[in-house]
Amino acid sequence: MQERGVHISGLDINDIMRRQNQELYNIVKDSYRAFYHGTEIAGIEPTHEDRAKFPTLTLIDRILQESLANIEGGVNFSHLASLRSKILPFVEALRADPSMFKIIDETSSGYLAACVNQPLAGFTEIANLVHIKTLPDIPAKLEAMRVVMACNEIKSNVRAIVDATGGRISHVEVELVNAMLREVNTRLSPDQRWPGVPEIVPHQIMIQQHLTEENIARISGIVKERCFDIRDEMVANFACNSVIQDFWASVTLTEEEKQTLSADETRLKGLIREAEEREEDPAPLYEEFEIAKTKCREDILAASREKTIKAIAIKQRQEASAAAPDPAPAQASAAGALPAAERDSGSAIV
Repeated sequence: MQERGVHISGLDINDIMRRQNQELYNIVKDSYRAFYHGTEIAGIEPTHEDRAKFPTLTLIDRILQESLANIEGGVNFSHLASLRSKILPFVEALRADPSMFKIIDETSSGYLAACVNQPLAGFTEIANLVHIKTLPDIPAKLEAMRVVMACNEIKSNVRAIVDATGGRISHVEVELVNAMLREVNTRLSPDQRWPGVPEIVPHQIMIQQHLTEENIARISGIVKERCFDIRDEMVANFACNSVIQDFWASVTLTEEEKQTLSADETRLKGLIREAEEREEDPAPLYEEFEIAKTKCREDILAASREKTIKAIAIKQRQEASAAAPDPAPAQASAAGALPAAERDSGSAIV
């Protein structure tokens, strides 16, 4: 069990973190308060120790407190600044839209066990989801979805490296994933850091022999080919038909669109609640509610697919129009040409 914190020039990093990162904690806590406003949880003070109710706060706390604890070569203040710069845009997005906890809390909950590389991997995942939700339109969201595809591709290829060792390095698989994410990001997008990808990977020395130039180049090539060199339609197929499809629908449809499509589910939920308040048996409504719930989800996913396809078509038309040669010069030339009769007679306007 690693001690929470290290020392920098005689100063305890926990003290430094408390001073420099209290703003981050406060933003997340305030965002949770806004998210739970009007519910029975509203009166509970958000704390990183309550991982059941506030898993994203727990995840961020673990990253801030533990991710610098085992850095080869020692820690300096630039490491703290780098870490904070990764997290600040994320928590600012949460403050702007606390409803994002509905999207990320379940994911955060799955990354709270084991060493700090698990929370770091979880942060990369939720940071990309939040980033996609903040983007203004579907084409921009699709472009950002390529990074999610890249992260999945890297995980798959790292798993192949682990399997090739007969599972001997399975205990450091997440360390290798985090380090490979950073290296592939640097190789493919040196001027653009992907959301949440860690600059610093604790315990990297344990996987250094597998973080080879050959592996980095090979995986970078695969990611480029399968994630960044493909058409928007293939990205849309991933977004609309993979395990991420419900998330994609939630960020591509407006609240009004989702409410309209789920009206029947909402109606039946209200009838069940009213029956319970009258102390009547709501059981006869349950089956109808489950059928309506399934149908509403199918309708929402279908609407999201249709909206995504339309957005791609509009983008392609705009790009084709922008790439088409400007007809103005040809038209001007034609407009200024002499009639054939005048050319033949040699007459002209002087």
